[in-house]
Amino acid sequence: MNEEPGFPPSLVLWSGNTEGSEGLRVRFHWHGDRYAHSIIRVRPRETREEMFSIESASDALWPSSPPLQQISVEPIGSGIAALAVGAAGRAYWSTSIFPVMFEGHSALQFDIAMRTQETPQVWGTEYRWTRGDQRIVPLPHLAPTEVQLSGDRLRVFPASQSGPSYRWAYLIL
Repeated sequence: MNEEPGFPPSLVLWSGNTEGSEGLRVRFHWHGDRYAHSIIRVRPRETREEMFSIESASDALWPSSPPLQQISVEPIGSGIAALAVGAAGRAYWSTSIFPVMFEGHSALQFDIAMRTQETPQVWGTEYRWTRGDQRIVPLPHLAPTEVQLSGDRLRVFPASQSGPSYRWAYLIL
């Protein structure tokens, strides 16, 4: 991974109740012209990266994952959220990621929107995953979302294919 001067080497958002407890981390790191992210499971005696966003080349008009070029970590209510934006071709993305509890488990909630005046060739978020303990839970009450698994690739994308706005939302547990 390239670490671009002037950009933080990584940003981490934690989903556990306290540092040192079980939970998930999302780590953002600079990759070419955008941030990539990985999902890290933390247990008392083990820390393991389980999912990695698949990033396209900087000239791709329809990248495999949202091209997150600016990230801000902000307080929201009693917690924090990562808010990110980016663009590629004639499309624009916005993303929020924040820790939540779901059925008694720490989780990370992703809420992503894309706006374009063109019909997208590819949209969604694509991961390479190591088949760890993670679970992906679509959040249809926020946005109809589908999950597709093929080998070591996991793709999360909007169920609705009518634009110009597309939205998908999901939990990673």
